Amino acid sequence: FDDGPDEEFDYTGVYSGGKQEEDPRPPEDAENPYGFLRFPMGYMPELDSLASKVRGDVRRVCCVVSGGVYENVLFLPVVQMLKDRYPGVLVDVVASARGKQVYEMCKNVRYANVYDPDDEWPEPAEYTHQLGVMKV
Repeated sequence: FDDGPDEEFDYTGVYSGGKQEEDPRPPEDAENPYGFLRFPMGYMPELDSLASKVRGDVRRVCCVVSGGVYENVLFLPVVQMLKDRYPGVLVDVVASARGKQVYEMCKNVRYANVYDPDDEWPEPAEYTHQLGVMKV
């Protein structure tokens, strides 16, 4: 964990602008019933108010996944993590034609839509159709 800055280390040799700024950290409170909130430097937990967690503000998620079948299979744990983190969320996925087959078998995905995000010059009609599909 964080032991403070190292006085003997020259940070200007490693980083061009000196030591990089760290994310803001939650206060370390010894009286906290959840224990000491100590996280390693560089790992910032998601901080949010309790009210937004109770309300469940995240209701829908649209994931645009680029690549083939292999990349889409590697994305399945992310979909599971989203379902665990936000219970009741509806996950839609936009993937290539071959990647869609992966999500059709996944119970955590509501809809899998076909669109090639790697296409450099999509047809305007295809692009607007996909925007309409994503809006629904």
